[in-house]
Amino acid sequence: MLGTLVFRVSYDSYPEIGLPILLFVVSMLSLWAGYAWIHSGSETDASASRGVDYVMNVTRLRRLNNILAFIALAIMLVNLKLEGLPPIFGLLSFDTKVYLEYGRLKQLLFPVLITLTVNSFLEPSRGRKVLFCTFGLLAQLFYITRGGILGTLLQIFFVFSMTTRLNRRKLMMAATCVIIGLTIVADVIGNNRTTQEGFYAVLQIRQEYRDWPMIFLWVISYFSIPLSNLCWIVHTFHFRSPTIGFIYPALPSFWIPADPHEAFINGNSHIIDNVHTYLAPYFLDFSFAGVLMANFALGAVCAYVMRRGLSRNFLTSAVFLSCVAEIFFNDNFMPLSTLLLLAIQAGVQRYILSLPQERPRSASLGALPA
Repeated sequence: MLGTLVFRVSYDSYPEIGLPILLFVVSMLSLWAGYAWIHSGSETDASASRGVDYVMNVTRLRRLNNILAFIALAIMLVNLKLEGLPPIFGLLSFDTKVYLEYGRLKQLLFPVLITLTVNSFLEPSRGRKVLFCTFGLLAQLFYITRGGILGTLLQIFFVFSMTTRLNRRKLMMAATCVIIGLTIVADVIGNNRTTQEGFYAVLQIRQEYRDWPMIFLWVISYFSIPLSNLCWIVHTFHFRSPTIGFIYPALPSFWIPADPHEAFINGNSHIIDNVHTYLAPYFLDFSFAGVLMANFALGAVCAYVMRRGLSRNFLTSAVFLSCVAEIFFNDNFMPLSTLLLLAIQAGVQRYILSLPQERPRSASLGALPA
């Protein structure tokens, strides 16, 4: 993010590098302190870093996938009935709502679709795997939810990396391919969701960059603008008293109070596209103490997850890792959809997976290496 900010592709890009570096250093040190606090508390279980041979109950997996597909389809049909065609049809000149306004129960729908898509890759039947994966991704595409699709693909990769016996070199090659693929997906969806001129206008792209390939502008702007917005917030916000706006995303949509900082965000002409990294909510609520506490807590959770072993809890670990991968853009740890996704995957893992010595006799089982 520091590297992309140097380009200053937007007229509103933060003009100095000192504050971004300060935020980076403070974040890095506080995150390391939180990690060290938990990591040094007791010795890490040596077996946590090794793979675990789970036994998977295929019958239960298929039962759950069928239930999840039914729930998702039911919600989508209700939205179709109440609000008309989904936003993707707007690209075909149909009269539809914009993607931000369309649909109800999306806090439940997207976790269900992500769970269904990710867990379809555990399915031994290739036909079922293709069916559920295609349904989950297409359903999200109908809603033009780029963040959901990228999060899904990230979780698929993390589950694959924690359940494969490929060596590290091949995994790094796979990770490189995933990053390139995600960039292309983001570019394609972005270009179809936002016109080129609209992109230039909304993000205030400088004239000298407008002849650059769009895929480069998407990448540079989407990594630099959130950091720039955070810096403008730190630079212009006047802290008066603590608030708890950071927990509002964890509430159901019908219960979310008015954002105490909405007037400031909307009134700041330098803040564009309304993304400002995972730190902005905590800074707005607690000033620099929020930056320290958020990173300390994140470091502590990282250490806790590592001590328990990623591959021992690979479904829930994949959710956490995808949230970590998205901290460049926003705080994806707190939204109710993430908490529901984490709860669903924790339940799925306990329901369909067991260690060999826990194997039920009557179940239809398949071995899953991790």
